Amino acid sequence: MDEQTGSTVSVSIYGLWGLLVLGTLAVLTDVSLSRPTVLGLRFHRVGQLFFFLAFVIGAVGFSQLGYRRYTFGFAFLAAGWGLLFADRLLGAELGDLFIPGLVVLFVIGMALLLVGIVSDEQAQEVLVPTAEPLDDVG
Repeated sequence: MDEQTGSTVSVSIYGLWGLLVLGTLAVLTDVSLSRPTVLGLRFHRVGQLFFFLAFVIGAVGFSQLGYRRYTFGFAFLAAGWGLLFADRLLGAELGDLFIPGLVVLFVIGMALLLVGIVSDEQAQEVLVPTAEPLDDVG
């Protein structure tokens, strides 16, 4: 990976975390301040939009690094948050399938991220084995 791609990915990861924090703050603000609005949107909708953007940035960042599981995991989560943001438009169209569909998207996204984390841990352990704590005692 060249230096330009590395710096772009670093910015993407910082953007991901920043938007997750902003989204969380927006949702907490909505709950604590009796549902304020910003440009006609309730604060929790702004938080959902931040979550959607964060997961899109995560998918793009990990795509540049070549981590397919993370890319698809973040893409599924972005799709779920995007649909949740647009639920006023799509809820009536999808009817009873909307909520189960969201749950499926979130479960698949989180499962892909979890599989990616576990497989990366196992690969790291194979590549760089760590000594057992009692191996040094002798």
